[in-house]
Amino acid sequence: MLDLYILRHAKSSWKDLDLDDFDRPLNKRGKLNSAQMGRYLSERNVRPQMVLCSKAKRCKQTLKRLLAEGFSPSQQVFLNRLYLASSSEILEEIRNTSDTVKSLMVVGHNPGLESFIEKLVEDKGNADYLSILEKFPTCALVHIQIDTDCWSTLAPNSGRLYCYITPKQHFSQDT
Repeated sequence: MLDLYILRHAKSSWKDLDLDDFDRPLNKRGKLNSAQMGRYLSERNVRPQMVLCSKAKRCKQTLKRLLAEGFSPSQQVFLNRLYLASSSEILEEIRNTSDTVKSLMVVGHNPGLESFIEKLVEDKGNADYLSILEKFPTCALVHIQIDTDCWSTLAPNSGRLYCYITPKQHFSQDT
């Protein structure tokens, strides 16, 4: 059994319109939500062996805030290829993961993450799955369990949606 966590980066700032999209930082709400998610993961002892993270500033800042709250994966890998990656590119990166890694987190962007989840999850009638298709918000987390021991064999419709967490549903939005 493999555990896959998919985390969309926290809310980013559009304050400086001269910044390249890749360089946009988190805004106030993004900083708050990523800290809340870090506490949530830490309190529940969620510790993936590896995190694959887009090198975009908002993704790296999201992960940094998770870490500051006690989230402690064994390894972090930052990949340019995850920046605005398609579902196929995300799948390829995951399939390249060593089979010694039994739990993996991907921190990235929409629409690729949402499309990837849509392809991977087998139960298309699940209420959480339908919510994700309606809107996969910033700093939302999905936990998918896959009944295999090899990332390289990851296939469409092979994952079971175990948990779906959104900041709006689970965390106070007060600062």
